[in-house]
Amino acid sequence: MSKTKRKRYTAEFKAQIALEAIKGEQTVAELARSLSHARRKNMVEPDQPEGLSIARQCQLLSINRSSYYYQPNGEPALNIELMRLMGLAAIYQKPNTSKPQPQHKVYPYLLRNLNIDRPNQIWCADITYIPMRRGFFYQVAIMDWHSRKVLSWRLSSTMDADFCVAALEEA
Repeated sequence: MSKTKRKRYTAEFKAQIALEAIKGEQTVAELARSLSHARRKNMVEPDQPEGLSIARQCQLLSINRSSYYYQPNGEPALNIELMRLMGLAAIYQKPNTSKPQPQHKVYPYLLRNLNIDRPNQIWCADITYIPMRRGFFYQVAIMDWHSRKVLSWRLSSTMDADFCVAALEEA
């Protein structure tokens, strides 16, 4: 098993976390949960001079002890070489949204230097499709740009303007 280099945290960082815990605004577990799982996993120190066990450290950091010991197994090199030789690849539709149509007009971005500082100043709309077993459903959402709140949304089995207009009128 290969040894991975563990990140060592500075005394300043540890002191900052300790001070946050002492303030009492958040518990140690809440402070730990605000960090990413990988960062919390790296904070476990197996050779603690204070005698804090790995199990207790994992409990305080809100991670499973088994995830601390877990070492991911990569795909064997032989399998990767066989896949390459066989020419296997996933089949899926690649996105093709970045190529502008030459005949279409390019509109300027009107919000570039606008300070959006209050609700109902700017609204936005977006339409997406949801693949179903037999066809698609289309969803439109009207949002407030400032608060990011969804003001209204509608679903339709056909992509016509009626459900979009109904969502806008409700918003």
